Amino acid sequence: MLDPLTALLTVVVLGVAAILLFWPSFGLFGWVVRAGRLNRRVRLEDALKHLYDCEYRQHPGTLYSLSGAMAVSVDRAAEIIGELEQRSLVKLEAGAYHLTPEGRAYALRMIRTHRLWEKYLSDWTSFDPAEWHKEAEVREHRTRRRRTLSRRAWATRALTRTATPSQQLAARFRHCAGARLGSLP
Repeated sequence: MLDPLTALLTVVVLGVAAILLFWPSFGLFGWVVRAGRLNRRVRLEDALKHLYDCEYRQHPGTLYSLSGAMAVSVDRAAEIIGELEQRSLVKLEAGAYHLTPEGRAYALRMIRTHRLWEKYLSDWTSFDPAEWHKEAEVREHRTRRRRTLSRRAWATRALTRTATPSQQLAARFRHCAGARLGSLP
């Protein structure tokens, strides 16, 4: 006959081991899944988005801020920044990293893609609202530029279908904001 204390301890040990292996945020299985998702391109795109956010908030983009935002070591952040510098997407000025025009355009494309995915997920899927951001974060890196452009067209059509006439007019001429009248077609 099996001793009840031994059986209880066995169940507790197996339960703790299962939690350590399969818990999504800190388990070994979750770590492997996250590591697989963080391939090179994803890390570069996330770094660009972080540096864009730093510029937008007028904070200096440093190795330490990048390291903290991406949850990687400072050495790994330095490797990522080095690759971005090689591609001429960022430059070092006055001790802070700044996006070049090409880097800013790339970051904006990723941010827009993310927002389009969130809009799509909110309007057309049964995802829980708390999951929209996470799912958009995953999908934005898998989306090609051509598909992003079609999503943008979809979002514009969705806006004009549901908007009032004055909102439709504002959406139609949004690209003209801040332009001089003489420069418009």
